[in-house]
Amino acid sequence: MLGAELCCSRAVATLEGNSTLVKILKKVVHSTSLRINVQDCEPLAVVAVQRYLSDTCLPSQPGPSQVSASYLYDVTLTDGELQTKCFLAPDLNAVVHTNSLRCGIEIKIKQCCYVYDEKRINNGFLSIEKVELGSNISPILCSISDLSALPNVFSLQGNLFYANSVSQTPLVGGRKYYLSLWNNEDPYGEMRNVFKQLELHITVDASKIITLSNLEMIWRSRLKYPPLLVRIMHKSRLRYFGKPGKKMDVPYQVYFEVADCSGMMSMVMWNDLCLEWYNSIYVGSVLFIQQYTVKPSYQHRTWPTPGDPQMKVFKTVEVCLNPREPASELYILPEKNVKPEWQLPKVRYHFISRVDLDHLPHNYTCDVIGLVIFVGRCERLRKKEGAEDFWLYRWVHIIDGTADKPFILELFSTSQPDVFEHIHPMAYLVCTQMRVVRDPDLTSSTQPYLTTSNESQLFITGLGLHKSHKGQPYTTDPKVKAFIQWTKTQNENDLLQRTVIGGYYHFPPPPVTFAQFCKDNKAETVLTSSNEVMKMIANLHYREHKRIAFLGSIASVRYIHHSCTAKVLPAMDVEEEEIFFSARSSPPSSQESDGLAQKSPTQKRKSELHQETEPLTAPIMQLPDFSPSSKFPFRRKRQQRYQTEDHDTAAVYQQSSAELNNKENEENNPNLQSCSRLCGGESHVCSVHAVQQPEVSSDNVWESDIWSEVKGQLSVHLHYGCLLPESIPRKFDYHHRELLVQQLLLHPAKHQCGMHTWSKQMEEHSSLLDHGHFEVTILGINRQFAIDTVFLPVTSTEDHRKLGLLDDLHSNTLLSCVNLGYVSQQQTTGTHESSVLPPPDSIVQTADELNRQHFICILDICHLGEATVEVFLNQLYNPLPIAQAV
Repeated sequence: MLGAELCCSRAVATLEGNSTLVKILKKVVHSTSLRINVQDCEPLAVVAVQRYLSDTCLPSQPGPSQVSASYLYDVTLTDGELQTKCFLAPDLNAVVHTNSLRCGIEIKIKQCCYVYDEKRINNGFLSIEKVELGSNISPILCSISDLSALPNVFSLQGNLFYANSVSQTPLVGGRKYYLSLWNNEDPYGEMRNVFKQLELHITVDASKIITLSNLEMIWRSRLKYPPLLVRIMHKSRLRYFGKPGKKMDVPYQVYFEVADCSGMMSMVMWNDLCLEWYNSIYVGSVLFIQQYTVKPSYQHRTWPTPGDPQMKVFKTVEVCLNPREPASELYILPEKNVKPEWQLPKVRYHFISRVDLDHLPHNYTCDVIGLVIFVGRCERLRKKEGAEDFWLYRWVHIIDGTADKPFILELFSTSQPDVFEHIHPMAYLVCTQMRVVRDPDLTSSTQPYLTTSNESQLFITGLGLHKSHKGQPYTTDPKVKAFIQWTKTQNENDLLQRTVIGGYYHFPPPPVTFAQFCKDNKAETVLTSSNEVMKMIANLHYREHKRIAFLGSIASVRYIHHSCTAKVLPAMDVEEEEIFFSARSSPPSSQESDGLAQKSPTQKRKSELHQETEPLTAPIMQLPDFSPSSKFPFRRKRQQRYQTEDHDTAAVYQQSSAELNNKENEENNPNLQSCSRLCGGESHVCSVHAVQQPEVSSDNVWESDIWSEVKGQLSVHLHYGCLLPESIPRKFDYHHRELLVQQLLLHPAKHQCGMHTWSKQMEEHSSLLDHGHFEVTILGINRQFAIDTVFLPVTSTEDHRKLGLLDDLHSNTLLSCVNLGYVSQQQTTGTHESSVLPPPDSIVQTADELNRQHFICILDICHLGEATVEVFLNQLYNPLPIAQAV
């Protein structure tokens, strides 16, 4: 924090009376223990939450951390006058993992300490150990038009100073860069904005250039190699290989496939060069390279499929570009300076049409172009169980006019965040190096789909050079031209009627049999116990998706009409809830201890959870209309504070109306626990919005003959039967494009002035659902655990979720509807034949045939942020054939 960053050497005396940050910093740096409990802290706004790799050699901190974290977080705060960057204690990482602590919200610091870096001179930082979460939208940020204009306050040897900007390097561990907040593949910060200029005046002597074929033959006999002149044919996503404790400044790697007149060879770029060059080198770029090395190629990696099948590929060696020893020299040549005598090959593609896809084999590589008609929300898949690394992906449908069915695309992040985040309906999308995914046995009715490979690149209309279609090599491809001609014949309004954005979407559907499900997952055991379900939900990270198999029986079924969905609860004149998180536990005061000691366990729980006589509730959405007084998606009420006795992150409990109704059962049964609980001795969040349930007619409700007796004796009942706003697909329109697209993305790391707020504007967008949903309660086979789930069947052939499902008529029992995923339309007889849907109560009453039967239930679970979890029932398998086979 010295040198150029320090713009003034005077103390910030003029701001002491106004700045909350100055008051906190002055108090903590002058305290004897360098730690303070902040009383009556004024609200602060979160400007940024930034992630970086942990280090085993952390600077000394007062008090041991109870969490072994792979990644650490810095949080930039402002009070409206100044801003400062703080370190978030690792015990509080969970509030970032669930997106509870995020940019844009309001917080209060309850405990903090000041930490000096013992390995750096005049370097220290504020470390947050306890925090209260306040409003979802900070009034402070709403009043600031330019965050970059706020001075940065910090402390040096007990004195406060300010600088023009916040440091762009992490506070702890000596790291030189931040990572993308939600995955490791996307460039972040300065890396995202670095672009190299074309070399207009470089002189290339063709007589001194070596071809790739000659390089392969002589590489062992040379220490220094002649220059290379090549064209980029393929480009991989960024690979981050950093690990905690390993001191490597920039652990990145990128593969390119380069070609000249003799053939194609792999080129790998390492470390700092990736930050410097990744955004500047594109497919089709011509490079002049000097000072490189050659080594045997790494064989255990994916290889792209050449667009030209006649091109010779050299796979024995690869060119290596390093930032040092030796420092490689690269020059990007303008296309107009490329001479014909160099004989550099052109980039070629292999575009297919939708009508071709049905005949292509599994794992076939191709390129596609189409008009986007559906784009799903961004979700994450954990790379390895127990790790904090995730793949980022989303589902997209595109049409090209050659078939009635669209391409179904599974798009993983390709290290092109500007493109990945701007995919929207009605855009032209090009995806290269896609792989066909289909059942290798060809016995499944599931539609084939395409997934990205390591070398896939995305291009979309509306972005700048090298991100959109202008100037791309594929623009002259015949199938691309044919697609453009087709779009000119289409009516824009007709196409717009087919567009869908967001909502719950699952693909591919589960296999027909559980044996196939086990095979597809390649696991010795795939069944999840009730305890594992609770722990798994509690450990979910933000937008993490999981599909699990759970053994249970159907306990109850309710059909909830959207026309009679519960009225949104009126806003009550109470303070907004401030959720309290602690990184360090402290014993209660003597008065608190005495008070609690005089209460029974049930009274203690009531005293902690329910300080008011009115129930703690949160509104849900009224479909198809929304209440203007509702605050979606995370309304907060009275203050709830917890500290764990084992120094773990504080548990946050949201009490639902169902829990309040079960209080009498809890008093009679001390083993009963609400849906919010501690799993495995750790603190977790296991609940969702509390809701006021609608009145449902008796015809729309079915209960098993044991449910009325069992539900009062349950140890755990998880309530996830509400259809959440984020689960509902919506119509797309150009006027609200930015708002709709933003809500599908993950929450950004930094606050941007003018960010849209879903809670206030989503009511303007009508739902595409014209029917209700089923709330299905699944009872564990030991009858101690139950979970409410959502079943949302397809009711129209125009539904985008119909792809991959069968078209056969079925009996419209609850079991057939769940297993096939849709409600079958029935033909009416009479003067005018037509197709109609059966009444919901007739489907509900067929659940009687499932009474006391065990099923393997396939559940789709996704964490939507804070304590909001989406649980959908996807499939019911009969376990009897499996048991008989065993």
